[in-house]
Amino acid sequence: MRIAIASILQESNTFSPVATRYEDFSPVLGTDALKRHDGKLTEMGGFLDILRKSKADIVPLCAAWAITANRLDRLGFQRLSREFEKRLRDSAADALLMAMHGAQTAEGEDDVEGFLMLQARAILGPAKPIVLTLDLHANITERMIKATNAIVGLGEEWEEVTDREEELGYHYSAHCGDICYLAQQAERGDSFRLFRRRAVGRW
Repeated sequence: MRIAIASILQESNTFSPVATRYEDFSPVLGTDALKRHDGKLTEMGGFLDILRKSKADIVPLCAAWAITANRLDRLGFQRLSREFEKRLRDSAADALLMAMHGAQTAEGEDDVEGFLMLQARAILGPAKPIVLTLDLHANITERMIKATNAIVGLGEEWEEVTDREEELGYHYSAHCGDICYLAQQAERGDSFRLFRRRAVGRW
């Protein structure tokens, strides 16, 4: 089973005077995404850990993170979304596990997460699982719900300690990896819907 993993993370602040550019995400593609997050207490690190235990074939697409600022400029958004689209289209994946924040905007797009999830659904088709992880500050939209099989957020509050934040992020991401793997293994539609209800119920 081939499971594509990716992360594109930013919490936008449209009151900021500083615009976001493509370069601010320091994006890495393919195996470079593995090198950045392998063994780390990050969302992608959790994905890698649990999927390796599940013996899944991991297909890294991209990893990108930018500090809070105003909207991503139009050219940067087009470039980032096209890279994600191309990598996913070429992946021949059976499922997608993706980490996002849930409050990212770009010029001309108020719902970057929903845009990318619809893009992913158009590529993967209606039957393949898409699991999206979000921060608890996320704005969950109809597009996100329509395009994904499960949306999973943190099950406990953040603490103002960096190491603890990383640990929590790792554990909830590993849980998402479990959901994605089990959902792909489910043979009946009602089994998969059960995973979805339990995942969304963590909010």
